[in-house]
Amino acid sequence: MPQLDPISYLSQLTWLIITFVSFYFIMAQYLVPAISTIFKVRKKKLEASGGGFESFQDEQDTIRNHSEQMLTQSLQISRTSCLKAMQATVAWLQEVVKDVNQSTLLNVNKHYLQSIALLQHQKYLIESAIKGDLLKK
Repeated sequence: MPQLDPISYLSQLTWLIITFVSFYFIMAQYLVPAISTIFKVRKKKLEASGGGFESFQDEQDTIRNHSEQMLTQSLQISRTSCLKAMQATVAWLQEVVKDVNQSTLLNVNKHYLQSIALLQHQKYLIESAIKGDLLKK
């Protein structure tokens, strides 16, 4: 393996030093000043917008409070609407039941009672015939 050859150690060390020194100078001359300029600009923007951040927090709190109030109002409105609809439905249902009981079910109830009375009379006659009471009279 050539990298483990002791004869090439000096050339490897030379190229390593040249590469790192050139990289250091490039970093020191171009990249570090550009990065520090970016950090300075960001710091100035943050200092300038420091009051803007507070106003943003105030605006956010105002919006949150307003949305909570709107939600509370909408829940109250929907609750009252549901209660009114339910009350109207109960009143309508009671009226319909009353009308049905007075018109349709009244006749049905009369026929039902007549049928039960007829069945009871027939049962009495059959039982009397079986016992022989009807023939004795």
